[in-house]
Amino acid sequence: MGYAHEAALGMGADMTRMRLFAVVSVVLLLCTGCTRTPPRTVSLLLPRTGLQSVALDVDAGDVTVQPSGDGTIHVDVTLTPAKPLIGNWTSLRKGRLVREAKLTQTSKDGTLALALVLPAGVDTEGVSVMWSVLLPPVMHVHARLNAGHLEIGGVAGGVEAKVGAGDVEIGVPYGAVDVGLDTGNIDAILHSMDYGLVSLSTDVGKASLSVNGAAAGSTQQSGLGQKLSYQGSGSALVKLEVKAGDVSLSLDTR
Repeated sequence: MGYAHEAALGMGADMTRMRLFAVVSVVLLLCTGCTRTPPRTVSLLLPRTGLQSVALDVDAGDVTVQPSGDGTIHVDVTLTPAKPLIGNWTSLRKGRLVREAKLTQTSKDGTLALALVLPAGVDTEGVSVMWSVLLPPVMHVHARLNAGHLEIGGVAGGVEAKVGAGDVEIGVPYGAVDVGLDTGNIDAILHSMDYGLVSLSTDVGKASLSVNGAAAGSTQQSGLGQKLSYQGSGSALVKLEVKAGDVSLSLDTR
């Protein structure tokens, strides 16, 4: 009985060691070609001197634009590897992207153009990219985003945006607004009544307008979509277009 008991204990210990070895082997296999990559933020701080507008060129990510409180331009782009397997372990490709991505800036005719440059042969798949941009509120914003979420608030120099897939949120006190979106929803609030022609349209979806809380505008059904127009007494123009999705606009001074 004693010998059999000792043998059983020995076999149990061997099984435990084998399981531990198997776990370690799997971990090592998973981590082959991996690197530790914590999130990284790339930043720029620029004076506004001579600049009237900012152009953002973003492939994929979430972009937020808000007014700055010090009259300067602040740009922070945070890159975060998605769902690491173990701790901060990620693939070498993702690690290289996070470590080597750079912000570029060029200025021409009063426009500051900003873009994120990635290592050759590497895209942002598997890495979340978040832009935070603070601008003097009088500046004009031009944004191009292939996929993601765009939020612009508080600036009064006007907004132009072209987005592929995602959602767009606009909340500004004044300024012309021209937004085109392929797939997703546009939700805009403009805190002024100094608007002229307002045009909303969607190829597939709904368009709605409210003025100080009351439904307004002339709506026409167009296939699976809608077209809505409204003539204000001001001068700034508003044009919001969606191919597939809903568009909502509120003109509200309350």
